[in-house]
Amino acid sequence: MADNTVPDAREVRGLPGWARELLGVAVAVAVAIAVVAVVAASARSELLFRDADSLVTTLVIHSLAAVQPQDWAMSSVLFLPEIAMLRLLSLLGLGTNGTLALAGVVNVVALYGALRVAAGSVARARAPIAGALTGLGGFALFAASESSPSRDALELASLLTTTTYYSATVIGAVLAIGLVRRALDRGTSARAPRASGVTTRGSATAEATQRDPRTSHTAADPASGVTTRGNPAAEATQRDPRTSRRVPWAAVGGIAAVAAASVLTNPLFAAWVTVPVALVLGVVAVRERVALWLAGALIAGSLVGYVGRMPLDLVLGQTQLIANTGAGYIDPAQWLASLQYYGALLAERWSATWGAASVVAVVVLWSWSVAATILLARRRDGADAAGGSARPTDGERRAVGAAFVAACGWVVPLLVVVGAIALGTHAARYLQPVVFAPLLGLVVLPELLWRPAPDAVASSTTPEPTRARRAGGWGAVLAAGAAAVALVAAVGIGVPRISAAAHAPDTDLACVVDWTEQSGRTGAGQFWTIRLPKTHLADPRALVQVDHRLRGYAWLVNRDDFAVGEVSFLVTDAQSPPFELPGGASIQDAELISCGRYTIADFGSSTLRLGPQRS
Repeated sequence: MADNTVPDAREVRGLPGWARELLGVAVAVAVAIAVVAVVAASARSELLFRDADSLVTTLVIHSLAAVQPQDWAMSSVLFLPEIAMLRLLSLLGLGTNGTLALAGVVNVVALYGALRVAAGSVARARAPIAGALTGLGGFALFAASESSPSRDALELASLLTTTTYYSATVIGAVLAIGLVRRALDRGTSARAPRASGVTTRGSATAEATQRDPRTSHTAADPASGVTTRGNPAAEATQRDPRTSRRVPWAAVGGIAAVAAASVLTNPLFAAWVTVPVALVLGVVAVRERVALWLAGALIAGSLVGYVGRMPLDLVLGQTQLIANTGAGYIDPAQWLASLQYYGALLAERWSATWGAASVVAVVVLWSWSVAATILLARRRDGADAAGGSARPTDGERRAVGAAFVAACGWVVPLLVVVGAIALGTHAARYLQPVVFAPLLGLVVLPELLWRPAPDAVASSTTPEPTRARRAGGWGAVLAAGAAAVALVAAVGIGVPRISAAAHAPDTDLACVVDWTEQSGRTGAGQFWTIRLPKTHLADPRALVQVDHRLRGYAWLVNRDDFAVGEVSFLVTDAQSPPFELPGGASIQDAELISCGRYTIADFGSSTLRLGPQRS
């Protein structure tokens, strides 16, 4: 039976499919190491290694290692995939910072995996590995241009290297879009009804039509003897090609599973993906009814994930796992203040080093995604105008799936930005789709740039298989060599830089950690001050997170810490508001021990009672 898929790239490039995929992964690993090396060597390393918010996943891992009862007070984001990954990586014994750096590398490689899914399969897409690597290269340039130590800066790409700024949600978003693309590529194919008597076997013209996707849109060639006239089923299929589309149930299930898992851990996935992608699929459904199934899977999976959050307290034995649902972050009445806030962040980003270039690049990629959507849609429209076949050609299938990916590249960031402002939000991290979604426009670039040239090949005096094998052999050698050089360079240059940043001495931190562990007692400190020393303790329970009135501050922390009831020393720094201690106690009553940027107020044998918890 004739096959109208893309010619097997193995014949052209001289490498089997698994080898080409392995080379793609090798290049992605090299890029990931380079990205993390740049981030770790810049002021942005503050978010990677020391930021109080960034350390929640590590605190969970250390709490588990200490066999501490688990009763966490989390935000609306549960970081379940990030915690699971960090737990596995911690088994390698790289230390706290080494594990966080490795997690950053894994996140970037995982982004490549998601982009690779979005690029389509080798059988149905042009140069999908190159497309995925192009998208990853765009991400790497964005991340390398970011150097602010602030979590509130509009530097969004480098957030992927952390384990707490929605890295799993970013990867899940791209993966969901990729799975939809794969489903559209498969679901728009249809088999001619067996009862129609339509066959191409023995018909040279018809078989050639099937072999060449560019001409297979013709419904029936009079010279071939292929016709559907007189066959009601076949004629109906030709009149409405959508009636014979098969539902790709495996893809539907995969999309629903990704949506459910993503919303379970972070409901923001619904705003980033479910709503905008469902709208795009609604437009696609005008031509491809299978899109309705895909949109339904996305919506249903999101609902299942959200409902699944409700019994987590019971399942995990928690007091109240989600201490803040996030509803307080939304206030539509503040839309003008939100607009001013994000405008100020944009102005700040524009004035930063490489900031203007990155802003312009985002606008260019967004505009390219719009243009690519139009070009790919016209390609399908051109096929329909030429005759609209019952069995869509491979080119048509690629056009639908690729056009969907390109459309997500501009629709998703547009709706996210408008939604963030309309809801009155004030957090740069909510706008991450502004950076990662336009990368999808790069993923589909090969579909528009790389076209086969069979006429040129046919006119050559050298037989086509011989030419392909020769070109493929050299191409394989060059590709393997380039990937090897990139990986060796990344390991040889990037890994030492990452290691140096991860193990950079911090005498102030070491002073607090050593003093606390040698004292054998329990102390306390405020959120922004205490979390870094707490993370580096052998037993994190030795430092309790409190507010300035010594009440237990139950936020991104294990409530079991508060069971100690009292503390005998406090840790302060420049970020700590003055303490208002109970029972007339004062910092002046304590012995003050200097640890550089930290100060330990030691009350000795006296103890301070912890107040009631708050979040």
